[in-house]
Amino acid sequence: MRLGERAFSLRSMLEQDADAVISWLASEATEWIDVRESAQSGNVEVARWWAERAHHTATVLRSLARVPAPTDVASG
Repeated sequence: MRLGERAFSLRSMLEQDADAVISWLASEATEWIDVRESAQSGNVEVARWWAERAHHTATVLRSLARVPAPTDVASG
């Protein structure tokens, strides 16, 4: 899939059900924390850095899933 196609697909999924997509992405990031932390080969420092990035990404995505969309605020 090309970059433009990925952006289109992600945008389409977010427009349909942003909370579900963001929650799914947070789950994927959480899985990568475990993958990186359990990495036995390679540079431990690099694996730790990637695990920290995945943790931060999951945290941010989980917080975004709780924030209502601007249209929800206006109607609510």
